Amino acid sequence: LEAYKAKHGHCNVPTTSGKLGSWVNSQRQYYRLSKEGISSMMTDECVQRLESIGFQWSLYFDDVIRGGKTLMKIWDARFHELEAYKAKHGHCNV
Repeated sequence: LEAYKAKHGHCNVPTTSGKLGSWVNSQRQYYRLSKEGISSMMTDECVQRLESIGFQWSLYFDDVIRGGKTLMKIWDARFHELEAYKAKHGHCNV
């Protein structure tokens, strides 16, 4: 996952991307279960390690707060990064 992030700039691996995509999807499922009070393989240490590299637990805008930021705020931040990229390079093909 760290190598994927280094290459793509994020941890949002498509679920169709082989073993890594399946693993990322499983981590999100384990996390959801743990938040619902259901036993899962997700530990506090795993949560901390994943969050330390910018892992997003959900990719949906209607999920509420994650680490003090709403996903909409994260979207806005990325949008501004894209605006800056376009200003510098003249396009949005990143």
